[in-house]
Amino acid sequence: TIVGQNGNGSYKEVQIYGGDKYEELMYRLSLPSSKHLSPPYQSIWEEIVDKPRQLRRRALRSLGFPPSHNVAIIADLLKQLHNEILGYDNLGTRFDAALVTSPNLIALYQEDLIDAIEYFGIMPPTALYSASNRNAYNQPRNALAGFAGNGMGLCKNVTDEEACKEEEGKMPIRLVYTLEYTNTSLHVRIDLLAVAHLQYESYEDGGALTSFDLGTAKRDQRIDKSVYWAEVRVFLAKLPRRWQYYGGIDNVVLLGNGALDREFVQIVYETVKDFQPGKRDPVFSVTDPTFAAARGALELAERCLAEREEGKGLMVLRHRSWAVDLLVRFMQAVYWYVI
Repeated sequence: TIVGQNGNGSYKEVQIYGGDKYEELMYRLSLPSSKHLSPPYQSIWEEIVDKPRQLRRRALRSLGFPPSHNVAIIADLLKQLHNEILGYDNLGTRFDAALVTSPNLIALYQEDLIDAIEYFGIMPPTALYSASNRNAYNQPRNALAGFAGNGMGLCKNVTDEEACKEEEGKMPIRLVYTLEYTNTSLHVRIDLLAVAHLQYESYEDGGALTSFDLGTAKRDQRIDKSVYWAEVRVFLAKLPRRWQYYGGIDNVVLLGNGALDREFVQIVYETVKDFQPGKRDPVFSVTDPTFAAARGALELAERCLAEREEGKGLMVLRHRSWAVDLLVRFMQAVYWYVI
């Protein structure tokens, strides 16, 4: 999904099918076998070991190629979304900046999202970005973006820094249970959130689980739906059970095009309530689940742009001469034909 906004304040929401290659990529990136070293490193040794891979990625970037096949697939989806939304009036001819939200897959690294955005030709709307420090910003996971998209963790006046900081300092810390239910998968995550800021989010914190066997498409294929829903119930109970002694879940955020399924919502309600202190009712945050994460990303992007316009950072753009650009375009065409 994508939510685009032009300088005149107009915006549009679009949803497209990512395609078989994209679905296969998301499944593959959910597997522990797909993990590899990636920034930010935990030690100097990890950085040394990963240096050959990074040099290869850098060389491909400098030649105008996507640094990996994964990046090529993600960039192609960005292109499809970009072209689709520009088919509507009053949204200009091209977007200058973008934030990309993503599910918390174990092998979907920030560097791939960053490279996909850069390869596509759109820079991130952050005041901290520079070409020499490519890890100075992060793309939000769907849980954080969905939190913002439901109106939580955001100050009201983005142009008044002092007032914004004061408001953020008074925001309560919430235990948030995010569920993303789509055609292909079911993602769940628990976070302690107060302020919706771009930050690095680790998958390996015991607070995120993914199943590609429990999407709505799998549900529709089942002859005995009761077995499917029993499996969903067991899956949804895993994280609340781990966190039941913290004090209870404050907010349940529903995302995805299947999130408003009546049976699904009922099971979420019953499962979460079972682990609440005193069996209290969980508070649901449900604001257009299909586009909530994309809208949250737009909110975060607007705040980054506001900081940049105040002169607190520099966005570095790298330009090529027309001759080099022509050569790169030819090489890219050959590359895409080969893959």
